[in-house]
Amino acid sequence: MGSGLSLWLVVLLAAGAGPRPEDALEDGAEARYRIRVRPSGAPGARLRSDDPPIAGPAVGRLPCPQDELVVVKAGNPVRVRAEDGPLTLLLWLPTEACQQVVTRRLEVDGKRLPAGLPVTRLEGQAGRARVRALSSLEPLEAWVPADALGTMYLAPPAGEEARLAPGGCPERGQGPRIELINRVRLRAGALLHDAPEGLPVARTRQEITFYAEEPEAGGWVQIFYHSSWGELRLWAGPGALAPKADLFAPARAQGSFFWLVQEASLLRCQDWRVRPSADDPRRGGLEHLVRGPAGAHTVGYAYQDHLGLLELRGPAVHAGESGDEGGDWSDAGGGFQNLELKGCGEGCLDAGPHRWFLKREDCERAREK
Repeated sequence: MGSGLSLWLVVLLAAGAGPRPEDALEDGAEARYRIRVRPSGAPGARLRSDDPPIAGPAVGRLPCPQDELVVVKAGNPVRVRAEDGPLTLLLWLPTEACQQVVTRRLEVDGKRLPAGLPVTRLEGQAGRARVRALSSLEPLEAWVPADALGTMYLAPPAGEEARLAPGGCPERGQGPRIELINRVRLRAGALLHDAPEGLPVARTRQEITFYAEEPEAGGWVQIFYHSSWGELRLWAGPGALAPKADLFAPARAQGSFFWLVQEASLLRCQDWRVRPSADDPRRGGLEHLVRGPAGAHTVGYAYQDHLGLLELRGPAVHAGESGDEGGDWSDAGGGFQNLELKGCGEGCLDAGPHRWFLKREDCERAREK
């Protein structure tokens, strides 16, 4: 009796607790929470309690149906911490998405359902619920009063902090979204949010690459992860990106590079100058001088380097030549694009669909191939 009362006391305390989301996502945080729930496989998981359920073809299909999820906050919905492949997630689950327990003795169709019998809730209507008994010798499905059901909370055995095996479902992973060509690599321990500048709802357990949309201004990028709960759309801030070599540094130091571009039907090597800002070399301008019958003008972009993602704004056009100090491209306006930088050999840089070279002769050799 004492242990049962203690468990319910833990439940009540958990219902009133309100840790910061990032605290519940820390490595080893599951040891601070003494109750678990087991998912039933029903849909309904949410990243935010007032969101619609997570959508996707995997909704309700749990590769590891015996997972026990750490309860961070009890109630309806219940907030749980779940390990899913490379991510630790914070999710809201309605009680019908958790395994249930019969709270009082029932007699249905001549069969007794004892109090404490674990059941899975299949559907509900008008104050009744259709359930399937989990521990009967024979499968039993029956309609019972909905108020005779409660969430089945579990306590770890003595001396065991958690039964959840991290990464126990290797089949969980990226899944679809192969139509997205953009990818970002996030560092281990990066917090992922429900919106730009929003609340943390996930944490990476290892360094990993995700399918992603083009980053927005400010460096926030929406990533996609096909979890066992469905397709998650999460937001990573600039600090979540995995450290990369400063691939653009040689071009900044040299002050120029050669851009292999298609002009009409011809490939040409355009000479571009790099104008870093005096305050922050990761910001500045790129400019190219164009001479023609009507005179000279300068085409340029404003750039910002986000640790391997180069954000370009423009192009904009300035009349005449920029001079030794370069033009001010901070208000380049025009288009907006983010280029993922990758090395393609010594003195060569893949910038999204473009190819840049430090030396003209290397650019010319590539042009002639």
